[in-house]
Amino acid sequence: MVAGGFVSQARNKYGIPYPTMYATPGALRYYNDSMKPSEEDSKLSETISEEEAFAFNRIQRGHQNTIENAPFFLAILVAAWPFPLAAGIAGLVYIFGRAVYMYGYTQDTKSRMYGAFFIYPALLTLFGLAITTMVHVAQGVAPY
Repeated sequence: MVAGGFVSQARNKYGIPYPTMYATPGALRYYNDSMKPSEEDSKLSETISEEEAFAFNRIQRGHQNTIENAPFFLAILVAAWPFPLAAGIAGLVYIFGRAVYMYGYTQDTKSRMYGAFFIYPALLTLFGLAITTMVHVAQGVAPY
């Protein structure tokens, strides 16, 4: 949700039309009824600058990266179900890390890595819990 909100704001700010995934420098700026330019926007050129395209693409890429990683996160979160407290805490840490990652990506590409300090320990914790669950199931032991 956080990442999608950042993309929506950037799409409105830079006039990037739907369904354009990534901005191209020199492309026409677009506004429709839901994305009307403000007085400040009227000072902008009719085309998207290289800096604006790069800024939008950074935000869009952060969102895309979050979507790409969601299936793995959800799979190991579900696999860690016998350990609800640990899995819940790790899941919240992961989500917090994703928000930090996304915010950092909106600033510059290197700042996104601050989120990794939360994301990777949370994923490793969930992965460990999922493996423990699989071992218990393979041994015929109730995993809870």
